[in-house]
Amino acid sequence: MNARASIGSQALEQLHVEHMRVTSIPYSSTNMVIFSGVPLAKDSYRTNSGKYFVTIKASPDAIPVSPAIGQHWIVKG
Repeated sequence: MNARASIGSQALEQLHVEHMRVTSIPYSSTNMVIFSGVPLAKDSYRTNSGKYFVTIKASPDAIPVSPAIGQHWIVKG
């Protein structure tokens, strides 16, 4: 059991964390919401090129608030 617990905790530690600003919400329903944005950190991957986007697909029940354009989010995954 301890080996599995340590593997699970290692996986959680390896999740990528991104700070983002919501720029679009292309789909929203009672079952699913899709929103995307740009990273806020200056050292994020390809921030200067404008080719790096963060896209989130989630159940509206799984997120704390409904996304809105301009909001800042911290996402892990």
